[in-house]
Amino acid sequence: MGLFSGIKNTFKKSEAAMVVQKLLETQAKVGLLLHDPAELARALVMAVWDKHPALFTGRDAEAAP
Repeated sequence: MGLFSGIKNTFKKSEAAMVVQKLLETQAKVGLLLHDPAELARALVMAVWDKHPALFTGRDAEAAP
């Protein structure tokens, strides 16, 4: 993994976490979520990234080297 791919991956993770956080904040405002939306979003994105990184990079997991 090169330097630029690492930066790109970090950006993709941050971008995904922000989207999830915004959705969780909406749920928290109406009382359906008692956890910190930012922490939960980060944990969810990291869990999915570890299992299925191709979902974030757009690369086909089967075709990846």
